[in-house]
Parts: sequence; C-alpha cells; structure tokens
Amino acid sequence: MRALGLGALRVGPAVGPGLPWMVPDPEPPLALLLKSGNFGEPDLLHTAWTLAP
Repeated sequence: MRALGLGALRVGPAVGPGLPWMVPDPEPPLALLLKSGNFGEPDLLHTAWTLAP
C-alpha cells in the first residue's frame, strides 16, 4: 500500500467472506480487492465487478 502512496483504507462492500473492497481514505478514487491464495468462489471476479464501489 505504501508503494501506491496510500495511507488509511475504508472497508467497502464484501465480495465474499473475508473479501471486502478497500477504498483509500482520503482520495484517490480507487478501489482495491486484496486477496491471497485460492480464496473465493470461481465467479469471484464477476461478483467483484458487480459489487465494485
């Protein structure tokens, strides 16, 4: 997150269990979905797109 120049993040809508969108606070207008490993359902990216803040 530091490499992107981001400080605090707000938790946004959840895409799945333990997979919320993260939104920088304050700006820039950017949403991040941070995940690791094989976490999430097979349609995770489609679900994420429909729930993007």
